[in-house]
Amino acid sequence: MTFISYAQNLEDLMLWRALQHIDNGFYIDIGAQDPIEHSVSLAFYKAGWRGVHVEPTKQYADKLHESRPDETILQVAISNTTGFLTFYEFPDTGLSTADEKIAEQHANHGYVYHKTIIPVLSLDILLHEFQNKKIHWLKIDVEGSETQVLQSWTKSLVRPWILVIESTLPNTQILSHQHWEYLVLSKGYKFAYFDGLNRFYIYESKIDLIDKFSAPPNIFDNFITCETFNLDKKNKSLALTNLNLEQENLDGRKIVKDLHEQIAQHLNLSKELNMNVHMLSEQLQQVHNSKSWKITKPLRLFSGKIKPIINKLISSCLNLSLKLVYSQPKLKIAAKKMLKLYPSLYKHIDKFSINYSGQKNNGYKNKIINLSPYTLEIYNKLQQIVRVKAKNKKEK
Repeated sequence: MTFISYAQNLEDLMLWRALQHIDNGFYIDIGAQDPIEHSVSLAFYKAGWRGVHVEPTKQYADKLHESRPDETILQVAISNTTGFLTFYEFPDTGLSTADEKIAEQHANHGYVYHKTIIPVLSLDILLHEFQNKKIHWLKIDVEGSETQVLQSWTKSLVRPWILVIESTLPNTQILSHQHWEYLVLSKGYKFAYFDGLNRFYIYESKIDLIDKFSAPPNIFDNFITCETFNLDKKNKSLALTNLNLEQENLDGRKIVKDLHEQIAQHLNLSKELNMNVHMLSEQLQQVHNSKSWKITKPLRLFSGKIKPIINKLISSCLNLSLKLVYSQPKLKIAAKKMLKLYPSLYKHIDKFSINYSGQKNNGYKNKIINLSPYTLEIYNKLQQIVRVKAKNKKEK
């Protein structure tokens, strides 16, 4: 499995090479700074290890609390004094320090700091707090205050397996280990490796681990840096996005092609329709220009005017015929029998006869209504006599 290194100078890779056989190990990181960027502990944390982070800068202590809620975060300084000390904090950098001279040097290079007062613990007290733990590695990165940290380790018998201590002056390659290395060696540690920034020491009871530091990081460590890992991840994401875009582009081209085909079909259909309209227009124009159309023009005009006259004549003839039929009962019966042989004709004649009968009766009633009162009285008396005679005849 490929190891991902998050540390600034591959410190975590060298520690992992020596300690990867340990499950759920424990560490102490003094000067932990960011929980992700340049973190020596992150790879171990992801592997299931847990530990203690000492970070006096509030900005990074808050980040550690947020990112590592299941670990111990101490916002204190480790030093050989007691109580409190002045701390020079450079926001958004790893330059914060308890050394006033170093703080002024950074300020001379354009960095801005502000002073804070923070509590102090000795390394003795810190180690004593976790004396029941096997501390597999202890890292000290305190920007020029390494001597003061190590001087506070006097009584505790706790011995972390591996020490990693920054051994150059801040932002330089000037070695500084000569000021404090004797304190480490006096506690039973052996120098194992220098990576250009840090010195690694192995405790004498774990001296067999020293062979793991015989060579610098190399191809056989099967590792990549987090920057490379993130870049590969980003490239894969971009490649996937590019693949999706290419597919969308192909789909878009297909849609455009289909639309062009549909447009072409519609244009062809429109062209065909236009040709048909043009052809029909020419044919109609030919009809209008023909001699027969011109000759029959008066007939067309005459047929439009003569039709109502003919209908009126037919209606008059039918009225006279029906009048004749209604005046002759026997003729009426014979005509009715004959017309029933032609149902469609009979239906029309019958309907017309009903209208005629209604018009006849209505006319008759209208004539009666128009009689004078004296004449109407005589008419009613005659009607009464006719009804009586008809009733008597019926009774006999």
